[in-house]
Amino acid sequence: METLLELLPRIEQLGLREAYRHTNGYRTWRWSFADLYDGILRFSAYLARRELGSGQRVVLWAGNRPEWVAVFWACLARGVQVAPLDRQSSQEFVSRIVSESGAALLVHSGTCPRFSEPIDTFAIEALGDLPTGGPLEPAPVRGSDVAQIVYTSGTTSEPKGVMHRHRNICANLDPIRLEIERYRWLAAPFQPVRILDILPLSHLFGQSMGIYVPLLLGGSAVFTTKLHPAAIRDAIRCQRVSVLACVPRILGSLQADVRRQFPDADADRESPGGPLQRWWRHRDIHRGFGLKFWAFVVGGAKLDPRAEAFWSRLGLLVIQGYGLTETSPVVAVNHPFRARRGTLGEVVGSHEVRIAADGEILVRGDSVVDEYLKDGQAVPAVDDEGWFHTGDLGALDDEGRLVFLGRKKDVIVLSDGRNVHPADIEAVLVADGQVKDAVVVGYGRSASPRVHAVLILDNPGADPWAVAERVNPRLEPHQRIQSASEWPGDEFPRTASTLKTQRGRVLKRLVSERRPPTRSGTSGLDAALLAATGRSAGHLSADHRLAEDLGMSSLERVDMLASLEDTYRVSLNEEQLARLSTVGQVRDWVASQSGRSSRDGPASTLRGPLARQGSAGPRVRPPRWARRRPVRAIRRAVRRCLVLPLFRRYIPLEVSGASALDDVTPPVLFAANHASHLDTVAVLAALPRDWRRLLAPAASQQHFFPSSGRHRLGERVGMTALYWLACSLFNAYPLSQEVGQVRDSLRYTGELVSAGFCPLVYPEGKMTPDGALQPFRPGIAALSQRLEATVVPVYLHGLYEVMSRHDSWPRPSPVGVAFGAPIASREGESYTDFAKRIEACIRSLQEGMRR
Repeated sequence: METLLELLPRIEQLGLREAYRHTNGYRTWRWSFADLYDGILRFSAYLARRELGSGQRVVLWAGNRPEWVAVFWACLARGVQVAPLDRQSSQEFVSRIVSESGAALLVHSGTCPRFSEPIDTFAIEALGDLPTGGPLEPAPVRGSDVAQIVYTSGTTSEPKGVMHRHRNICANLDPIRLEIERYRWLAAPFQPVRILDILPLSHLFGQSMGIYVPLLLGGSAVFTTKLHPAAIRDAIRCQRVSVLACVPRILGSLQADVRRQFPDADADRESPGGPLQRWWRHRDIHRGFGLKFWAFVVGGAKLDPRAEAFWSRLGLLVIQGYGLTETSPVVAVNHPFRARRGTLGEVVGSHEVRIAADGEILVRGDSVVDEYLKDGQAVPAVDDEGWFHTGDLGALDDEGRLVFLGRKKDVIVLSDGRNVHPADIEAVLVADGQVKDAVVVGYGRSASPRVHAVLILDNPGADPWAVAERVNPRLEPHQRIQSASEWPGDEFPRTASTLKTQRGRVLKRLVSERRPPTRSGTSGLDAALLAATGRSAGHLSADHRLAEDLGMSSLERVDMLASLEDTYRVSLNEEQLARLSTVGQVRDWVASQSGRSSRDGPASTLRGPLARQGSAGPRVRPPRWARRRPVRAIRRAVRRCLVLPLFRRYIPLEVSGASALDDVTPPVLFAANHASHLDTVAVLAALPRDWRRLLAPAASQQHFFPSSGRHRLGERVGMTALYWLACSLFNAYPLSQEVGQVRDSLRYTGELVSAGFCPLVYPEGKMTPDGALQPFRPGIAALSQRLEATVVPVYLHGLYEVMSRHDSWPRPSPVGVAFGAPIASREGESYTDFAKRIEACIRSLQEGMRR
């Protein structure tokens, strides 16, 4: 290939095959290659209308999503140079890049902040609202033209952009393309081969695994917004992922999570057998990931050899590679069928690799960029002989495979000239069992630095020097730790894209304090507790009660749980959280879960008085069977021939506002007042025919399966039969209000919305006792915001008189159903405020009907 535009015809050819999935943990959006091509046409036409073309630049500041890929390809097709930025980049950094690059347009996600210098902006979420473009006519692009400029430095230094030309990226893709063609027959039975790409698309490794490899493979990529272990595992299983592309940090979090959930994962370290035998021994773990999953592709930082050995023992393949932004990006990679553990693999393509006298890895080849963009000027990126100095230390083994030894700038040079590699000491510290994470730096005078360990301890406040004394006998004399301190937080500062520890910031803090730091400020746990209650600051004591003192609802507990999982990179059990009532209990519980090692037993175990507290009631499986084709056919027939004719025969129905649905694209959430047992039938009868088959009424799980267990056998049988009837004839599903099961209900609602169904929710939470409208609960707002679905308000009039909660049989009386205009959540709007807006709209519909 000469240019990336040679791949555009393949996107068009793949047509209706799956290209992308995007999940937020609750709802999944699916794009075919035809959808992707349509997005490219739309944005390309938009750029043409803006008269943006060859040589001009666009800053792309958004998270991973299919629209990102469409915008990227459209820019390349127009000859526009892309400057992709991580969504986590600060506003200050984005402003500097906009100025430095001379960009004519900023494409962003969410609400765009104001910048000091004016620039045209485009919200990436609005891509589907653009008019459909005409035939794609790519601009004349050459291999020497710049495709994108990737900025690698942060806000503390001058921005430096890596200028990737089409030929650089194409040269890197060619050997990958040839290997894919060679083994395409092997992948064919497993298509679509899905790659879960959790690296940002602004990173070259993320682009390779999220844009180019799926396209060359004819498979698809999956993006997710959640990065804690349970969410990644769920995404792998639910989206039927084959390969996970990640950085070593994520792989380590998954390893710790598997050890917590399956204490026997390390039990057969010495057991013989091939991959299939190992897979069979650990089939329970494989079921947790999904039976289609088989490999990790890891890069961006050094991988702990013990992690590689762990996953290999479980029968999963770890494909490790090496590359840099300046090498576009892959330099070496372990071939899936001839991988060598502990190495970075074989040098790929036209790359030349040389180890300098001081051990630094030097790279030369067509993939290596030749210029940086700095202060608006192009500066050389390679030396006079074309070698790029990576700043990494490495070696080549007897078979030419690359071995990584560490970062050159991280090496601590002692006063006697001996070199200390921090990664070696950090591995010993983390293996100690009482250290969650560690960073080793050279601290003190530059001529005679001492080996200093900065620790994040499982038991905060413990003596860090005691840990150093315990591990020093396991280190070589020149490696031994000479001083230690505890880091004042739950995480070291890390880069946004590859999650590498920012050693420079750690050392800078040590130097500025001139003393070992102490823990201070609000912990990540307390910050999550405060955020869940809508506060940004405040003091929380151990005696604060979650419900009574902090006013936390079950939905707010779910938000807190998700925040804690993201902060601590652990999987936390919602049923356990339901048993906790005070801040102190939550602190103890999170500490026990995040610090639990494989020898402590499964994470689901609670000890002491908490184990005797109440549970969340019976867990009910989602009625997926109700969406099967035979059940749907029976449901349509019964509705058309029996339910709706009977309702219309005896109950006069007046419908208003149905035209509001003409310009609405499903799925949406319907929110209605709850006046009668016949509410769902009335909504069905009022909806246009095409909308009826999409309705999925949410019913209180506790109505069919009460947790008290005080009902007689006959009552329980009757409630169970009623549940099956509701699911079969009305596509109803249980929506739990118990703390321990709210997240499961949200997930199944998201599954319905992802499949195109429109849940019908009654935000009052219970049927009105007197016909009056009750205050709305914030659950409808949580559903709307989490599922990114608009809400259509519905007011039901007269149904209380037909059949109230006090009646056992309906009586004929006129009924009215009024539909309102769709309502969307506003940026930053709280659940409570959004629920009040929905309630106000339904009250206005009520007033309109009374008039």
